[in-house]
Amino acid sequence: ISNSSPVLTWTKPYSVKGFSYLLDKKAINLPDNIINSEKNEISYDGIDDGVWFFHLKSYSSTSASIWGGTSHFQLLIDTTPPASFPINIEPSARTTSRRPIVFFETTDNMSGIDYYEIKSIQTDFPKATAKETPFFIETSSPYQFSELGPGKYDIIARAYDKAGNFREETRTLRVATS
Repeated sequence: ISNSSPVLTWTKPYSVKGFSYLLDKKAINLPDNIINSEKNEISYDGIDDGVWFFHLKSYSSTSASIWGGTSHFQLLIDTTPPASFPINIEPSARTTSRRPIVFFETTDNMSGIDYYEIKSIQTDFPKATAKETPFFIETSSPYQFSELGPGKYDIIARAYDKAGNFREETRTLRVATS
C-alpha cells in the first residue's frame, strides 16, 4: 500500500474479550499474552517503507478463558515512486519522421512496476488548434505514435508502481517538415 499510516481491522467474534497484537519485520512472531485492546482495529502512523508483519491473537471469554492461535498478515508499505527514467526518441528528438518511436523504462525497488502511460501535447500552436492526445494512454515501451504533424511536442510518460505511486518524465520532440 502507498499509505504509511495504515488502519487494520478484523472480525471480532462475540466470545472474544480482547486481542494481543504486534507489528514487526519478522514473518513469524508471537504477541505476548497481554490484551492490547478490546477493539478490532488498530492504526499506525509513519511506518517506514518495507515489508512488515502484523501478528494477531484473541483472548476468549468463554468458560475456558484461553488464547487462540496467532494469525500473521504481511503489509508492504511503499510510499516511494519509481526511479527517474529517460525518454529516448528514435530516430531522434528532432526528426522528419511522422511516426517516431519512444522508449522508456524504469524500476521500482519496493513493489515493482505495474504499468506505463504516455501522452503528447503539441506546444507550438495556440491551444485552440493544438493537437493534443486528450488523455494518457496505457502502453508499454517501445511506443510508436500515429502520424504526427510538423511541430514541437512535449512527450510525457508516467510509470506506476504496484502500490499506486507514479513518476512522470517529459521530453521535447520536434517534428520538422524536411
